[in-house]
Amino acid sequence: RNLRVRRDLGEAYRCFEASASTGIAAACVNLARMLLTGVSGVVEANVTRGVELLKVAAQQSNGEAYRVLMELYATGKGVQRNTQLAKRFARLSMEAQTSRMSLTSAGLNPTSWMRSAKASNKNE
Repeated sequence: RNLRVRRDLGEAYRCFEASASTGIAAACVNLARMLLTGVSGVVEANVTRGVELLKVAAQQSNGEAYRVLMELYATGKGVQRNTQLAKRFARLSMEAQTSRMSLTSAGLNPTSWMRSAKASNKNE
């Protein structure tokens, strides 16, 4: 069955903001993407905050956060251009992707495992 969901960037922003405030890496990355460019009628660009959120996600070994940080440091967008940091984040991004692929090929889904772990921690 095909469900149609109305696209609401304002609601997405509010959800990402709430989830990012608890430190959820994926929410930090999604909110950071919105902040890096801004979203018309929703939020002004705030690259400094976007980079801060990406660093929060990177501290949790989030491969997408590493990839976006690599791009920012490689190009100097919103941060001082730093090829050493760009290379470091590129390496970490590749390692995170390789690790995720290894888990998936072993029949493990790291995303569902992490959700289950968080849910059981809340129930304790």
